[in-house]
Amino acid sequence: MTAEMTVDFKRCDNLACLCEVPLADEACSDYCRSDAGRDALEIRCECGHPGCEKAVEAQLHGAAGAES
Repeated sequence: MTAEMTVDFKRCDNLACLCEVPLADEACSDYCRSDAGRDALEIRCECGHPGCEKAVEAQLHGAAGAES
């Protein structure tokens, strides 16, 4: 990829996942593409990406918005 080219990102299609993926992709992992990863009632993501796990933990334990 050259310096002029940029890739736009969106959130993973798994509602519980906080990973970002290129617009051309639907999900960040096989788990998020699976039926289990698309279960709207599932509040934890099992994609295995450390950044996602930390962000989900922060939201579940009240750290999101704590700075305000």
